[in-house]
Amino acid sequence: MHIAYRVGWPFWKLAAKIRIPLQAKVIVTFDPETKTFTAECDDFRPYLGIVTEGDTVEELNKKLQDCFCDGMIEAFKGKGHIPDISVDLTLVAVA
Repeated sequence: MHIAYRVGWPFWKLAAKIRIPLQAKVIVTFDPETKTFTAECDDFRPYLGIVTEGDTVEELNKKLQDCFCDGMIEAFKGKGHIPDISVDLTLVAVA
């Protein structure tokens, strides 16, 4: 069982500083016409809103990790440890 603290919850930045594993909730839609996955994550607001696309779930995860890194840099103003963040993907609809 993987336990992680959700980005965006109260005190999440403190959790990151003491190196508690973090998790972000991501809503995913799939467009069968373009065969593209679109991911949205609001957990890093007000620092960063994340929307990205990928042709595969693996590509989407890679792009999300890059976005999460950008979100952490923005939230911490580039200072300190940038942890890996696990992804809680939820497919909500086929567009």
